[in-house]
Amino acid sequence: MNTSIRTRSIRTGSMVLMASLLLAACGPAGPPDPKLNLFGEYVRSPDVKNDRFAGGGTSEDRMANFAAYYKAEELQSRLLSAFPCAKSSDTSRAADHFDTSCDLSDKVRAAVQSTGGSVSTIHGRVVLVKHPDGSLELLTLFVANGKLIDATGRTYTGLDDFRANNDLLSSDDVILAPRNITAVPGEGEIVTVWGKE
Repeated sequence: MNTSIRTRSIRTGSMVLMASLLLAACGPAGPPDPKLNLFGEYVRSPDVKNDRFAGGGTSEDRMANFAAYYKAEELQSRLLSAFPCAKSSDTSRAADHFDTSCDLSDKVRAAVQSTGGSVSTIHGRVVLVKHPDGSLELLTLFVANGKLIDATGRTYTGLDDFRANNDLLSSDDVILAPRNITAVPGEGEIVTVWGKE
């Protein structure tokens, strides 16, 4: 084989490999890394946006505080289960220090009514989000009459519908949520998936 042909073949092969690596870096093609432990990151992080547990202190303080009240599976269940929304005049922190207050905008109230639900029986639900920059956030959603409602008043039939149609998350965000996200309280399988399909 001619040396120039061999060199061109190697260059072409290198270019194809480089292009495939660049394309893979453009966005998620498959499920999030199964080794990703969002719940573990949440427990250790003293800096979670919109956290519903009383916080402060170091990572070690946070883990010790959680350990004083919960076993790991109990904490995950408390975090990801739907909760009855407390009225702002009520004490918003439950006995276990979890904030159950809900900010029901006019759009959310209208969406609840359009589902045939009642604002007095609406449930809040959080999903744990890891953004591409590594930051963590608890995103509050609402459940009314078997429908999921986001803070903009948009309504979804379930997790797949939310992932396909929400404007809150990107395809680079990773979320931890119950597969049956509209169930109250929401026992069952917990999944780690991309925030947007």
